[in-house]
Amino acid sequence: MKHLLVARFSAFGDVAMTVPVLRCFLQQNPDVCITFVSQSYLAPLFEGIERLTFVPAYLKDKHKGVLGLKRLWKEIIVASDGKIDYFIDLHSSIRTFIFRVFARLSFIPVCYMRKGRKARRKLTKGGINKHPLRAIPERYADVFRRCGFNVSLEKKSGIKQLPLLPSITEKTGFNPSLPSVGIAPFSQYTGKTYPLEEMYKVVESLAENKDIQVVLVGGRGEEASLLDKWAAPFPNVINAAGKISLSEELSLMSHLNVMVSMDSANMHLCSMVGTRVISIWGATHHFAGFLGFGQSIEDIIEIDDMPCRPCHAFGKKPCRYGTYECMKGIKPHDITSRIKAAL
Repeated sequence: MKHLLVARFSAFGDVAMTVPVLRCFLQQNPDVCITFVSQSYLAPLFEGIERLTFVPAYLKDKHKGVLGLKRLWKEIIVASDGKIDYFIDLHSSIRTFIFRVFARLSFIPVCYMRKGRKARRKLTKGGINKHPLRAIPERYADVFRRCGFNVSLEKKSGIKQLPLLPSITEKTGFNPSLPSVGIAPFSQYTGKTYPLEEMYKVVESLAENKDIQVVLVGGRGEEASLLDKWAAPFPNVINAAGKISLSEELSLMSHLNVMVSMDSANMHLCSMVGTRVISIWGATHHFAGFLGFGQSIEDIIEIDDMPCRPCHAFGKKPCRYGTYECMKGIKPHDITSRIKAAL
């Protein structure tokens, strides 16, 4: 059996996108096993994948810097008895470049991801002549293909619905017998976040229908506190933010009828478990290749006739006009009507 060492350290959504690719690959290549190395908190993403061993990296602690990465490399080599046939770099970052050096010094063949940075820069220059770039999951699969493996990204084999954990109902009050709509209103950057006051109007509108359940999803701290306030007036709106673990969150997402998400990690988490996502795009554009695995472009909400979109592949740059019309131009009704049609 061939043994592959695969690395992708960040970001959350990008690591989540590797999961359906790995599932497809392992199902189609039964004579291969994988050791996957990434940041420790991402381990729940890889639970239950046969012939995959997750190795946690503590990049802020014992695996920090070049010496820390060397320590991590030695730990992996010892654990695998030195039997690694390929190093697969799905990140092409400084850290994984260092791993490539270690691999070559150990006479291990290397294949790495080609990100297409030049094409991304061209896409974000503006103008109406936009063309879709290769999807990120396909770019991941290409790395395995260049190593001589066959892999076809089939949605049914790449996605796995999870059982509902009993602890979720205990911690959140989630009712699996009701049609459920998830709302994940946050993103890392302003250009990727629908105005929160407008998203609250979406929640208000959905809450009028007592036959459905609205599930709010977000991070701990300030995000959880705000979503608690959103949920308080409505008996059929529950807040899961800050109350459940990542494993429980994946289980919960697996039992939603539809999720409303930004171009963020939540879209990719739902894609892992086969939940339909209505995604909202502002400063970024799905042409850059970051649409969730198995998701439909028909479920994208955006203003597509803005020549300044996308202004950045990842949404980091502030709006050049300071108005963020790419998001503010989308009305709450545009979102609620899509949700009702999906239900």
